[in-house]
Amino acid sequence: MKTTTMDPSFIQLLESPQRFHYKDLWLQETDPLRRKVLELFTFGTIQHIRDDTPMTAGMLRKLQQLSIVSLSERLRELPYGLIEQECGIRDDDTVEQQLMQLREFFEVRLDSPARLATIDRWFDCRDVYGGERELLIVPRPSTNRDSLIQDLESWHRKLHTEILGHQRSFDHNAFSHGPK
Repeated sequence: MKTTTMDPSFIQLLESPQRFHYKDLWLQETDPLRRKVLELFTFGTIQHIRDDTPMTAGMLRKLQQLSIVSLSERLRELPYGLIEQECGIRDDDTVEQQLMQLREFFEVRLDSPARLATIDRWFDCRDVYGGERELLIVPRPSTNRDSLIQDLESWHRKLHTEILGHQRSFDHNAFSHGPK
């Protein structure tokens, strides 16, 4: 990770507390360096920062937040130690501050003595990779357009075969009035 020489307005955009989705910018970007940085902010985590990636302290904080969101998409219960390790955060106070700043993504319950954050409800998620463009620095995310479609199709089959199928059978038997 190196200090940045990028355009201040681009840095402001990345650091903005109101912005967490960058896919639209990534899809349009033609500058190679900015494209890589936008790819990192769109789909990546702290783990994907490379030595040649320009990074300000504000950009790092934002990427830590995005890394927490990625972690919350995999786990409902987030031990502070795991957040610190996966997101490059050094102390519990910062973990709690970052979690509270992510209210637009999820509702979280903090248990400071147990050092545990529990996600009660999700409101938003990270940008989803749909193969629109080649990834240059981030490996193909496990949650992508194809995996979401597959999960929805699986849920649809389960709904119609197991849930509604049993419900229909139950309704039929419960309301049957003698032999047919």
